[in-house]
Amino acid sequence: LQYDVSVRNLGNQAGLATFLDDSVDASSEIVPGSVVTSQGTIVDGNAPGDTAVSVNLGAIAGGGGSAAVSFQVIIDNPVAEGVLAIVN
Repeated sequence: LQYDVSVRNLGNQAGLATFLDDSVDASSEIVPGSVVTSQGTIVDGNAPGDTAVSVNLGAIAGGGGSAAVSFQVIIDNPVAEGVLAIVN
């Protein structure tokens, strides 16, 4: 499963030191090396065993500036008993 996240600044000033942090569902794991970003630095998410994605996007221009982050997860197979949805 691939997640594609768009971060957009609709304000009229630059967003400085912008971060994206995302924890994945307990019934899934991040595919090591799958985190990519259109700008900035990947802090967490690309190493085996990482349970969250963290990207330092830096500055995002005001007036509609944006950045994109994508990553892949593998869903447990089988999913644990009682799990009805994978939520992120």
